[in-house]
Amino acid sequence: MRRRNILRTMLLAVLIINGAAALLSCNTGNTARPNPQGSATTMNLQERLASAIERKRNNTAQVTVDLKTLSNLDWDKFYTFAPFTPADEIRRALGFDWSGLARTGIDRRDDINLLVFVKDNAVVEHVEYPRRRGDFYKIKRPEGFRPDEAIFEVREENQGEPWLVLYPSSGR
Repeated sequence: MRRRNILRTMLLAVLIINGAAALLSCNTGNTARPNPQGSATTMNLQERLASAIERKRNNTAQVTVDLKTLSNLDWDKFYTFAPFTPADEIRRALGFDWSGLARTGIDRRDDINLLVFVKDNAVVEHVEYPRRRGDFYKIKRPEGFRPDEAIFEVREENQGEPWLVLYPSSGR
């Protein structure tokens, strides 16, 4: 009888510990890894950008993307960073530490370009933009772009498959 009570107590303790661990892991999982693309502003901007870039697909006419008119953000600098850009290089370009940088994983990812909008030395929005929807990797400008300079030409290039690549507008 005594042995049975001890086993029941141990089983109950194990169940309580496992239940508590499961609850804690669910809770911390939601707060520790927020969705980097979670804001409605980001998703809306990403879709508007994709729509503007996609106009070039199978189109011989010149297509440009003007981020000043496309975004509804208040920003004074725009930066784009190619896949595998080291975090130190991004910090140097921005001129400040950005706490959200590590979550982007840009330094170890090849599927996105990191687009960063800055106002008064603070990131107001960033987009982890899929390269398959338009690739910014040819744009190398560590000093960034002012709103009146953030105009890009979209070109369709064949890289084994049709690929949309953005370049600074030749009119700038």
